[in-house]
Amino acid sequence: MNTNNSNEAQEIHAELIHDEDVLKVRNQSIDDELHNLSIIHPYGYTLPERYVQYHQRIQEFDILDDDVFIATHQKCGTTWMTELVWRVRNDPEFKETKASLKERVPFLEDHMI
Repeated sequence: MNTNNSNEAQEIHAELIHDEDVLKVRNQSIDDELHNLSIIHPYGYTLPERYVQYHQRIQEFDILDDDVFIATHQKCGTTWMTELVWRVRNDPEFKETKASLKERVPFLEDHMI
């Protein structure tokens, strides 16, 4: 019988991926992030190992009704898409802004990168 209450907080932990194909990519990569790619339990997500230390902060992130989430693959125009979305929502006349993109559009996962 399973006595776990689904509302109880589950302890999370990272398990380094040992899949043969992932190991090949790791060995050929200079990107440190790939060297620490892990399965995050109990969720089964594949994320950098350091996600564990930011998990609670992300889970407690306040989402507002007018928030917009921008999701792109790495190296596939994230900066361009972020600028485009910000311009459409805030400055369609394309006036120059003094604030950097990072100041205008924070990354939820910025501390993990």
